[in-house]
Amino acid sequence: MTVSTTANGAILGLTRLNSPSFGKTDDVPAQATRHTVYGRFGQRARRRRQREPVAGQCDETAMAAPIEPRLPARDRELADALEAQAATSEILRVISRSPADVQPVFDTIVANAVRLCEANFAFVALHQNGWLTLAARTGCSPEFAAYLARGFAVNRETTSGRAALERQPVMVIDFMAEPGMSVTPAHRSEDVRTVLGVPLLCGDRLLGIIAIWRHEVRPFTPRQIALLQTFADQAVIAIENVRLFTALEARNRELTEALEHQTATGEILRVLSQIPNDVQPVFDAIVKSGVRLFKGAAVAISRHAGGQVRSVAIAEDDPERAARWRNVFPFPLSREYIHGAAILDCRVVDVPDVQVAGGQFEVGKRNLAPSGYRAMTVVPLVREGVAIGAIAVVRMTPGRLSDKQIALLKTFASQAVIAIENVRLFKETKEALERQTATAEVLRVISGSITDTQPVFDVIAERARA
Repeated sequence: MTVSTTANGAILGLTRLNSPSFGKTDDVPAQATRHTVYGRFGQRARRRRQREPVAGQCDETAMAAPIEPRLPARDRELADALEAQAATSEILRVISRSPADVQPVFDTIVANAVRLCEANFAFVALHQNGWLTLAARTGCSPEFAAYLARGFAVNRETTSGRAALERQPVMVIDFMAEPGMSVTPAHRSEDVRTVLGVPLLCGDRLLGIIAIWRHEVRPFTPRQIALLQTFADQAVIAIENVRLFTALEARNRELTEALEHQTATGEILRVLSQIPNDVQPVFDAIVKSGVRLFKGAAVAISRHAGGQVRSVAIAEDDPERAARWRNVFPFPLSREYIHGAAILDCRVVDVPDVQVAGGQFEVGKRNLAPSGYRAMTVVPLVREGVAIGAIAVVRMTPGRLSDKQIALLKTFASQAVIAIENVRLFKETKEALERQTATAEVLRVISGSITDTQPVFDVIAERARA
């Protein structure tokens, strides 16, 4: 990982962190973190290395130095490492407990970032279409809180923008003195000085930014930079977990809905096959399935005859509402009614709120008002281009049905039409068979009574009465 450090518009150094080691001290052991610095910092580092003894040589002064003074520094490093490990463990626990919500994870991250990186402020912002939107922050001045709430563009005028563009951590030694930075009154009210921004990357995809800063000019140490990078990685894990969990839940809902729909249509088809000569059991099965699948709704099938629309099946979980729904029928087959428009025009009519005045169906809305329902969707039962009835779903809550729900309602309408057609064909077949049987019997009597017509007349009269 490479970190660019800038001051007064110039890149002071590029630090390459090969292995993370966490802590608060500026004194980084060579065996824990090796980094290369380019620029003015690099010259100092080279001069310092030239003064250091070559590995393997004996430095009598160093050997004679007592061990005790070095122990507090090592203890401090160990304590810092344990604190960092505890913080990362805490964040991982929050991730495991919040698979569908990133907010608790972000809140835990910014709190630990401020504490362990010795910062005065931290925030996480999410990226979308070149814009960063605040997701979590620690306490700050009201002016800066308002500034962050508005969000900001990904550009080189902020440390976060530069980190996002460069896809690597960026540290600005003094934000107030850095050329090209957009220093607003909000930044002055917060006294933003040394700033560190780390991008949240999933592969090459920018998910957001985590940034910390101090009220003083004091660069963050390599260990603190590495720790913030770890926090950024954990934020990415949380974001991806929520995305995958949400996608899985959505897929499960789709599969559950598909299974429920398949079960409902299967039940209706069973009724169709078992009772081919009666539409009423099929209508009853359809509206009952509709109530199960359209939560909090009532479903009705209606037919029209003699210029009137009459209900033939109604299902509603609440008996009182069911009675009010039945009292809406019958009514004229007219385009002034929602049913009438659906039947006469052979089209789906979806009214999201019947209590909204104006527009179409004023007469139909007034007719429906006593039932207490707010929304209605009507799908016609169409046979050979002509509507022979309708199926309607009414809801207590305003709003339109989704495309999937309307598609399901159309499936129910098709099954109702199949039931009507089955009964019609059954009756026609039965009548044709009865006529054929009667004709055959008359012919049999004729053939057996060549000299007497009376038996023939008697059979004809008997069949006519039947």
